[in-house]
Amino acid sequence: MADRETLLRFTIPSDDAAVLPAVERILEAVQRAGYVGEGRARLKVALVELVRNAIEHGNRFDPERAVAFEIEREEAARRIAITVRDEGAGLDPERLERRLEDVAFGSRRGRGLAMVQRILGGYPAVQVRGNAVTIRFGPERFA
Repeated sequence: MADRETLLRFTIPSDDAAVLPAVERILEAVQRAGYVGEGRARLKVALVELVRNAIEHGNRFDPERAVAFEIEREEAARRIAITVRDEGAGLDPERLERRLEDVAFGSRRGRGLAMVQRILGGYPAVQVRGNAVTIRFGPERFA
């Protein structure tokens, strides 16, 4: 078996009605792979937040733009990688750090990604590259 195995790849339109079905599809794939159990609800919250951020901040609610998903099993590291990619310009890493620092000081902006980081255990579990966010976790994280 290759080091990386793609479990699922699909896109959805930037439409709120598509968020929950997409998240359920991801959760089913991850559960079939043995990487989520009792912690499914926590992972679901993180995924919904990531997809909503892609629709709102990346695609600016434009129904002509899509949100793409890729779920991979990384065998050597014994973990799952879920990538959520929008069609926006991407997020500047320095700006992201400032936003996350602002959250610590009570700002109303940037809380979504901070929440996802907290659920997943922070970096390196959450990686932002341009217009894509990848989360990684092992089978014990949401057991």
